[in-house]
Amino acid sequence: MLANFLADNDKKTLDATQKTTTGKQFNDLLQKLKEIHEKHGVSLCLINDLFIYKDHLLNPFSHDNLTSGAYKGEIEKVLSIIPRLNILTSEMLKEVKNKNSIIKFKDFNKDGVEVEYHIYLKENLRRYTLLDEKQYLSRGAVIALKEVKLGVTKDLGNDYEDIYKCIKRIYFFLDTPYPNDDNILLSKLDLS
Repeated sequence: MLANFLADNDKKTLDATQKTTTGKQFNDLLQKLKEIHEKHGVSLCLINDLFIYKDHLLNPFSHDNLTSGAYKGEIEKVLSIIPRLNILTSEMLKEVKNKNSIIKFKDFNKDGVEVEYHIYLKENLRRYTLLDEKQYLSRGAVIALKEVKLGVTKDLGNDYEDIYKCIKRIYFFLDTPYPNDDNILLSKLDLS
């Protein structure tokens, strides 16, 4: 489940001296899942339960009798969580491959004039379905390159640590309310 959800770079560790990659430990994968949920303000209760089960219940050294009913009950608790995790999905929307990893954000300002922003992606853009069953855009770093309004291009070159902060700033300049719905934001992106 985590193998399909997380991006490749989230699942592997690079050893620069050996020039090899190795798979991350289960704890690291859970930590990345937790970070993604934290960034989007999604409840961490289920993920925190997974950490508890991993650390305490699934550790065979914490049980002196593996055939006991208590241990069996603990395993059943862990197994009951698995179907709830199947909601997690991750979809690549735009992969950063070269200098042309640019998306366009189009919307209207308060006067009804269409404004287009060219945004350079520093990281792949993904769409997640998280444990609250809602969809979210990944929060990768971007550069707002330029604004095009009424045929006039204005160079920007502003760095943003995440695409949400960039789009929130765009809405400030558009003088319109910022929608908190990722599907609305996605509908305004040209990913081609």
